[in-house]
Amino acid sequence: MKSILSFATVLLMGFSTWSARADVISSVQCSDAINWDTVTTIEVTLRDFDIRPEHILLKACQPYVFVISNTGDKDHDFYSKSFFANIMLLDDDAGLVKAEFETLYVSPGLTTRVMFVPTALGEFDYKCSHLGHNLLGMSGTIEVVN
Repeated sequence: MKSILSFATVLLMGFSTWSARADVISSVQCSDAINWDTVTTIEVTLRDFDIRPEHILLKACQPYVFVISNTGDKDHDFYSKSFFANIMLLDDDAGLVKAEFETLYVSPGLTTRVMFVPTALGEFDYKCSHLGHNLLGMSGTIEVVN
């Protein structure tokens, strides 16, 4: 019984130790004249304890759409406070606007989409923020280059 409690304590301590990397090299000034006809789709799949791809390479000031699908049986999300703080979203009425969220929630069997432009160079960690999911493989890195 003591060994089970010790294992549980270590496991729970591990859940709280994930710290997101946000190696922001520099911010970039993007033009408001983004050509959305050249948008690149990035498909992200959330499965029970797996996120694909584990590494996402983006170019600053280029338009993208994340298509995030949850093909698992459990609720999952795509959390990256540092990345979402450094993107601009396409708003039909206002043009480019600052993102004001840090997590995209996706229920089992559903898909969400977000159109954006990265505005900072660097590496940003992402994960599923549900308790322990990142330790079981639901994490990765977004790299934004010039």
